[in-house]
Amino acid sequence: MRIGLKKKQLDLTSINAARHNFTVIFDTESSNLWVPSAKCYFSIRFSFTINIFSMHISCYFHSKFKADLSSTYIKIGNSCNIHYGSGSISGFFGEDNIQVGNLVIKDQVFIEATREGSLSFLLAKFDGTLGLGFQEISIGNVVPFWYNMVRQGLINDVVFSFWLNRDPEAEEGGEIVFGGVNEKRFKGKHTCVPITKKGYWQFELGDFLIGNNSTGFCENGCAAIVDSGTYLLAGPTVCNFTF
Repeated sequence: MRIGLKKKQLDLTSINAARHNFTVIFDTESSNLWVPSAKCYFSIRFSFTINIFSMHISCYFHSKFKADLSSTYIKIGNSCNIHYGSGSISGFFGEDNIQVGNLVIKDQVFIEATREGSLSFLLAKFDGTLGLGFQEISIGNVVPFWYNMVRQGLINDVVFSFWLNRDPEAEEGGEIVFGGVNEKRFKGKHTCVPITKKGYWQFELGDFLIGNNSTGFCENGCAAIVDSGTYLLAGPTVCNFTF
């Protein structure tokens, strides 16, 4: 199944739950699905700190999940929170059928966010996050979305793949494919590397090059992760590069 990604929002697409459409980041650095809840509330609280203010109003600028409109919704109710590099969210667990593209994943546990504690969520063009990491890092040990996609026989191959358009002026920003790869999007062969630790998509990094020159940073080997939720290449601050 292929899903197109919007221009200048390379990590966004739509899901449908309880007849509401949401835009979400497909994030390989986390494993939970969360969307803003209709129970996200505004608390009258005086503060001169923008981050505290945004904690209470971020979800008001995004689509919200209304559980009472869904006949298949089950409230679990356990509270939870997730901390990201850019901020945190808190809420409670629920369960419902989730539609992504033309596939319906049944009985998926997700988080109804009642607080979004960061200015980045207030300004974001997405509503929530759909984690594509392993269950080992799932908050509440919830079975991740893509696990259920496989277990329910919705895809033939246990593969998902991203294509991001390098042309910033193109109308089509990219796509994500569940169940395989789109062979029209690449030439040659993919290079496969083993996952060294389940949780994140973590692998062994053999070297770190600038141009064709080794930095020597990974001469003894080091671990790295693939994170579809960011556009950054990040490493330890102890690294010193000479150009």
